[in-house]
Amino acid sequence: MTLTTPIDTMLMGTVITCDAERRVITDGAVAIAGGSILAVGKREELHLAYTAQRTIGGPRCTVMPGMIDCHSHLSQALVRSLIAHELPMIQRLYLPAEDAMSLDDVATSVRLCVSQLLRSGVTCVAETTATQSHEETILATLGEIGMRAIVARGSSDQSCHHESIYGQVSGTSSATLRSGEAERDLSHTAAFLDRYDPSGGSLIKGGVLASHLTGSSPHYVRLAAQLADERGASFQVHVARDREEIEFCLAVLGARPLQVLADLGVLGPRFLAIHGILLTDVEARLLAESGGGLAHAPLECLNILNGVPPVARWRRAGVNVGLGCDNALNDGFEVMRATMIQQGALRAIPGYDPEHLPAEDILDMATSDAARAISWDHAIGSLEVGKQADAVVIDRDSPHLMSQQHPVVDLVRYGTRNEVRWVLVRGRVLVDDRELTTIDLDAVRSRAEEIAPRVAAVVSSRRYRSLSPSVNID
Repeated sequence: MTLTTPIDTMLMGTVITCDAERRVITDGAVAIAGGSILAVGKREELHLAYTAQRTIGGPRCTVMPGMIDCHSHLSQALVRSLIAHELPMIQRLYLPAEDAMSLDDVATSVRLCVSQLLRSGVTCVAETTATQSHEETILATLGEIGMRAIVARGSSDQSCHHESIYGQVSGTSSATLRSGEAERDLSHTAAFLDRYDPSGGSLIKGGVLASHLTGSSPHYVRLAAQLADERGASFQVHVARDREEIEFCLAVLGARPLQVLADLGVLGPRFLAIHGILLTDVEARLLAESGGGLAHAPLECLNILNGVPPVARWRRAGVNVGLGCDNALNDGFEVMRATMIQQGALRAIPGYDPEHLPAEDILDMATSDAARAISWDHAIGSLEVGKQADAVVIDRDSPHLMSQQHPVVDLVRYGTRNEVRWVLVRGRVLVDDRELTTIDLDAVRSRAEEIAPRVAAVVSSRRYRSLSPSVNID
């Protein structure tokens, strides 16, 4: 009699590993115990070696790593529709709406956002909290759900004035430093990193944020980068998101945003530039040479209409790109598809180049490259022995996934959240046969319906256009 090793869970199906060799294992399996991956291989071989308490999947399933949302604001799930067709909108709409939310409202927003992510196969989110008073509620709610997250905290230490185009006839943009604020805020960040180990040993790990160069002075940025370096933490900055930021940096700091950061000496392998929509190729090369990463949120490009960065070209130049939702649409599949369409329209169509951005590259940007961008690739982002068991099992019974002529192409081009059947984070099942196990969706829906009109009332008077619904005429 051959003895087998007892394990917690066996996942079965076509296994897309997203490892360095991009292995795809037909009739494969993944063995999980204690939240980690013990083995990845052919189903028959693993069945001979292991006895699982639970088996998930089957011959008409695909097993893949959990996707990673490289950038989000979890307290904005009840705000995002209010900014439609409005520019600019952060100071005018987003922040006042967030300020009007109670902490219970924030917890509801987190549950709503994470439920959307989990049901689309996203198992890790990179959160950069915009409103500091929301931090503890966001962290507590993530812990309650069991969601994996990197939370980069930080604030600002200066007030900026961006002179309008016409005002520049006589005025200039400027910044006013709040003395001592950098040291005070970064002492909070240091204490935060004491609680949430940046090495990623638990489900929530800490990171360091210098939100953007209009609010964070060069002094703050240097100190924040130094703290991140001392603690081995991810260091994140919103960079080149909009024209106002570019103009401010040129007027006040004397260079474009990424060049400013390079001159400050803060770029490096743990640096993550968020957005980078208006980076030049020269700036992208600086990022590549430093080993830093870029969090690309393709759907946010449509929200703010500032452009579509040529991330396919930058990847070939050495920039590591991870995909993010930025709460524009919390869906890993839609973000992959938006990347495919935007990059195709940007270059593949005019260049008649069908291999401009292959499906394998896009899937890497949602998994293994995203893990590297948030400095967590030693533990997540691929299905490999020794890594944490963050995995998604896809049901291929839907007509558009039945052929399986090319599993990765089928997944990236045609997969949807509707096919996500099971989702595991560190071996724990958070979506079980399409049902959330740690979020009461009916309760979230009820609370969201109560909160939404109140938040909309705060914002409606600040919009340029009415919030009145469209009139449908049959």
